[in-house]
Amino acid sequence: MLPKFSLILLTITLSLLVVASPVKRAPKGISVDLHKRSSLTNPDGTFNQQKTIAQIKKTVAFRTLKNTTSNRAVFDLITYGSEPLTDLDDDELWAGYIYIGTPPQKFLVDFDTGSSDLWIPSSSCTVPGCDGKRKYDANRSSTSIPQNGTFEISYGDNSTVFGDIVTDTITIAGITVTDQIFSPATNISSSFAGTKRDGILGLALPEISQLGQNPFVNSAFNQGVIPSAEFSFKLASNGSALFIGGADHSKFTGSIEFHSVIDDTGFWLIGNGSVAVGQKTLISGMSTIIDSGTTDIIGPPSDVAKIYSTIPNATVFDAENGLYSFPCSSTPSISFSWGGRQWPIKSNTGQTEPGSPNCIGAIAGPDGTGLPDGVWVLGDKYVDISFCHSTFPK
Repeated sequence: MLPKFSLILLTITLSLLVVASPVKRAPKGISVDLHKRSSLTNPDGTFNQQKTIAQIKKTVAFRTLKNTTSNRAVFDLITYGSEPLTDLDDDELWAGYIYIGTPPQKFLVDFDTGSSDLWIPSSSCTVPGCDGKRKYDANRSSTSIPQNGTFEISYGDNSTVFGDIVTDTITIAGITVTDQIFSPATNISSSFAGTKRDGILGLALPEISQLGQNPFVNSAFNQGVIPSAEFSFKLASNGSALFIGGADHSKFTGSIEFHSVIDDTGFWLIGNGSVAVGQKTLISGMSTIIDSGTTDIIGPPSDVAKIYSTIPNATVFDAENGLYSFPCSSTPSISFSWGGRQWPIKSNTGQTEPGSPNCIGAIAGPDGTGLPDGVWVLGDKYVDISFCHSTFPK
């Protein structure tokens, strides 16, 4: 789970080197309704400092990129209509419902392209982090099978999840996968308490799975229950949805821009990136992790400082978290590119305080991110573009 901003349509194709079993496939993909997470801008137009810093801390020291042998993928960029990017409520993540077990038990999970595992609270979890959440009861499911070992994952804000490992039947929007591995968590950090989400379903690549197994979409394709190993997001103010098994072509317009995913990381990481302020390119040769589980845009401190140095009267607002302020009246035009068109971002998060002439920049450069040199994290809050379609060649 990395921080977030606003990718409107995110389609990821997870083609596998495994031959699908001869099961009848669904004729087309299926949509899952999503719940919108909260804005980092308060109703009065000021930026929410507490939430902003919390999101940054989830990114810093997130985890070291693994050196593995992943398959090469393709990530596409596409324009999605004219849907505005606005927040609606106090939810925190892009979440939807899944069903686990026989008979099915219902859970609300965050669909996260920055991680690769599924965990939800166990019925035996009694710590505060599990309070108020739906809990999985293995004894109520006739298809639950316990597995050896334990699951543990930690995030950049030092939150942790620990639990047992089981396999069970999982259904998302009518797509059913049998024997999917996941963790019923028995210990969840208190930072998860009070959130509406029960758990996290990872949609990144198998290489960063702490369970060492395929995520749900890979399993669905291997079992032949979806027509293609793809998923896509429509992230907008209304009608947000996760589309599994393809892309809903009625939801976007424009030509597609293809980009290879960098090998050996396990993340949706695309290279050849650049950042421009106005018409001038300031940063080039960067790589970018695309993360639906992240809100912020995070870059190396030196690169971020270089961007703000070009903005009149920009100044450091919070050195520890790499936040900058600048006059709201001179909000800069900032855009990203990966060798094709320029993709503009919403470059400020709101006023520093009510009535202030200064705004906080949407790009942060905190120290100690744990990311390699030249690697950025692009979440889904301030990006006025859509990321669509990634695919592995067989």
